[in-house]
This record gives sequence, structure tokens and C-alpha cells, in this order.
Amino acid sequence: MNRAKQYDDIYETMNTTALHSVVPFLRCVKGPSPCAEIRLPDTGLLIGRDPVSCALFLANDLDVSRYHCRVSYQKRTGFFIVTDLNSTNGVYTEKGQRLPAGGKIALIDGQCFSLCQGRYVFQTVLRLSY
Repeated sequence: MNRAKQYDDIYETMNTTALHSVVPFLRCVKGPSPCAEIRLPDTGLLIGRDPVSCALFLANDLDVSRYHCRVSYQKRTGFFIVTDLNSTNGVYTEKGQRLPAGGKIALIDGQCFSLCQGRYVFQTVLRLSY
């Protein structure tokens, strides 16, 4: 057995994995800015009508709650977590099921969720960062 070759293979795999990390984004599919993308901060992204606290500020729609939902990315698991913040008009899965007030859903890259019975649709996006 060639020990040098075995070491090279392991090193290359480890090095390749270390170089490729992902950066999470949220893409607006339907809503105020279709096709716009927002990078998710490590602390998560708050969506709602509060101009001070919400990074995604939807001021012109009274159906959106002041603090509607939070979207975060869990590096350890690889899931996007969408949390309903007891919104009045809800957070919905891709299949149109409403999350219970205060409920959470885990999404993978490319999945969508919506607010206010589909008025706003967002897609999760992961990009490689070098």
C-alpha cells in the first residue's frame, strides 16, 4: 500500500472541504422586490413592519405584523429555520400549510415559504464562498 498516496488523498479532501463554506441568502420570489436577494446575518433576519428592528421592512402592508417572522441559518445542521413570531396573517410552507403561532419550520437550500397567504414568497439560497 502506498502511504504517500493515501495521505495525499486525505489531505486533498480535507483541504477542499475547508475551502468551501456556504453563505446563506433569502431571495424574494414574490413581493416588494422580486429577484432581490438579502444575505442572512449570523443573528438571523427579522421580517416585519417595525422600521427599527426589521432588516426586511414591509411598511406598506398592514397585513404584515410588526414582527412577522425570523429567518436564520444553522451552520451546524445546514438548515434554514423560519420562526413565526405570533403573526396575525401567518407564515406558510411551500405546500400552503400555515405554521402555528410561534411555530418553526426547517428548510433546505432552494425551498420556499410565504407570508400573508402567499402575498410574499421567499426562497432559501446557499452560495459557495471561497
